[in-house]
Amino acid sequence: MYIGNKNIIDTTSSRFKGFIEEGNLYVDKTIFVEHILKEASTSLMFTRQHGMGKSLNLSTLATFLDCKAKTAHLFSGLYIERSEEFAKVNKYPVIYLNFKDYKIDNYKQLLRRDIIAHIEKYLTPDQYGWRLPRYMDDEHDFDSMALNDLMKILADVYGKSPYLLIDDYDKPFIDNINHAELPKLWNDITYFLSSALKDNPYLGKGVVMGVTRIIMANMYSGLNNLAVYDVLNSRKYDADFSLTETELTELVPDERINGARRRCGNMRVGKELLYNIRSVMDFLRDSDAELQEDRVISANESLLGTLLNERRAETIKQMLVDEKYRYDTFIENNIVLEHLKKNTLYNDTPFYTLAVQAGYLSFETDGYDVYRVYIPNTEARRVWTRLILETEGKL
Repeated sequence: MYIGNKNIIDTTSSRFKGFIEEGNLYVDKTIFVEHILKEASTSLMFTRQHGMGKSLNLSTLATFLDCKAKTAHLFSGLYIERSEEFAKVNKYPVIYLNFKDYKIDNYKQLLRRDIIAHIEKYLTPDQYGWRLPRYMDDEHDFDSMALNDLMKILADVYGKSPYLLIDDYDKPFIDNINHAELPKLWNDITYFLSSALKDNPYLGKGVVMGVTRIIMANMYSGLNNLAVYDVLNSRKYDADFSLTETELTELVPDERINGARRRCGNMRVGKELLYNIRSVMDFLRDSDAELQEDRVISANESLLGTLLNERRAETIKQMLVDEKYRYDTFIENNIVLEHLKKNTLYNDTPFYTLAVQAGYLSFETDGYDVYRVYIPNTEARRVWTRLILETEGKL
């Protein structure tokens, strides 16, 4: 089901409130809110391909929960309004951190900025306690317990443990994969988050979003306690992201449906074949337009280009020539950053794992470790064609 005007399509924003207030086309994914509220696990991680609606879902959840706002009216006519969980609207403090702009040279400042913004939003100075003012006043303070301290005070003040929402958690690591300070970035951020997400009695729920599930070998990771919902395994959340076949046919006229399927389809999550929601919205806005040449190239896409060697390029070329061609390979749930950095000649698993998790390849499987991968649609074919052309002569 959708609401809003089908002719008012915004592909530049992920703010739920803006979609509703401006009457933009919005596909109802508020069942995601119900699923989260009924979830038994306290700390969750979702990894989904680019363009599958991760940030919009997280914004929807934050808008629903935030006790400092009055947003119940924004959910009028949507699925969650009919759910018994609707009684929880605007009942929780929410800490919402987006890591998309975090880099080696600014992540400490941006984390402090974001934590302080939440302190000032939810607390008055007389509620700060004694540690938070010291943290706020010292611009060089990177106290790994600051987030945990804030959550404890919020739980005491509001009588409800806060929700912690993290968007684009993996982006700083992929963006800085070749930087000498990557291990320090990894340790600082994962330790910072683990104090809040692992065995924290003041955590309502933690929800972490990203494209890939990444780890660093022989490095501390406090994020190993999360319940992970990824693209390889079928779970209840699969259809909460992007578009199902039913939703596609509701949005796209019959005479244009095949074009939408070719351009945006075959994005597998577990047993579901879904449609890239951002791509479908681009298609609805102007199905005759060329695929965007000036779009922002993701760090994952650029990294795949650097990982192409002669053998991998030949396999991708065969997929481009023959749409029915499938390549058998191992795919892993985790991506070890060191394996991507080393780009070993004989181990193709990290390359194909990244390509599948980021949505540039799709897969078929019988439930075993070997997956049959292929290029899912014309958008992905265009990316691979460009990457192949850019790397020819360098291999």
